[in-house]
Amino acid sequence: RFIDILKGLGIYDSSQIYIMADHGSFATSSNVDKVKKLMKSSFPKASTVMFMLKDFAARGGLAVSNIPLSHYDLPSIVVGMVEKSTSQDVEEYLSQHARRKREFYSFSNTIGDYYPRIIGLQVTEDFSDPDAWSLTGREYYPLSTNAAREFDCNQDELSLTKRDEFIRYVPDNLLDISGLTRGKRVNIILPLKSNCEQEDFIVNLRLGAVLGTHTLTGKEVNSRKFHVRLYDKYKSSTQKVHTEEVTNFPVLIRKEYLEGDSIKLTLRLEDWTSGWQFIDRQGQRIISGSLRLHSLALTPPDNDQEYIELRVMN
Repeated sequence: RFIDILKGLGIYDSSQIYIMADHGSFATSSNVDKVKKLMKSSFPKASTVMFMLKDFAARGGLAVSNIPLSHYDLPSIVVGMVEKSTSQDVEEYLSQHARRKREFYSFSNTIGDYYPRIIGLQVTEDFSDPDAWSLTGREYYPLSTNAAREFDCNQDELSLTKRDEFIRYVPDNLLDISGLTRGKRVNIILPLKSNCEQEDFIVNLRLGAVLGTHTLTGKEVNSRKFHVRLYDKYKSSTQKVHTEEVTNFPVLIRKEYLEGDSIKLTLRLEDWTSGWQFIDRQGQRIISGSLRLHSLALTPPDNDQEYIELRVMN
């Protein structure tokens, strides 16, 4: 319609027209492990900015080029177009603005707020080549985020409802403020102080269930199930949560299980509801959440307490 209007006004031939899109449609994440996988699959296929140009007095069919343009260069391209000679080849002109290295950023989207942990990437030469992608090693957080620290397994605590406290240690799938989980799993990565290598310790997970109605089946959900993994090598039995009230689940971490200077715990949610198919008991529609996390605490073992044991996975 736009082109037809220009033709109707008699100025189509004397016009330069550029059409561009903001981005393709592809998965993103604030989890470095996921981003590494996306760099080999999704990003090379879809991280292309569409740029279409009709030059002054152009004739002929549509020519397609794979020049490595970046949306950061588009302002200089567009400004320079005005002075471009009509005799200069378009591809030749565009190649002057091509960048050998370009930067990209990945972060997770959540309902009502983006997940504000941003991972820097770069691509060299052909973006469609998975080997051209790499991490820059740079990550970006809000200025209000607490500084990174090591956790003391003798006595320490991490809030899972205060974003500025947990964002460095929970890559994704945990909503701000509410502690509401999303999807099938939540990873928690805690750097440890050196004394933690010498003793067993407990990670006390404090959480409650999201209970209500599964709208797709019409059934009432009166409990939730999850299990805990350590480094994806050790696994607990299935734990059931029967209440929305905050409940303590103490997981025993044996010193011989430790790898390096941090622990990677994964909560695997066994009965989450996909999409907007769940309404909690307060009448709130929930997207793919099954637990509300409150906090975790690291403490020494107590001989009078029972713990959730981790076993080697088959």
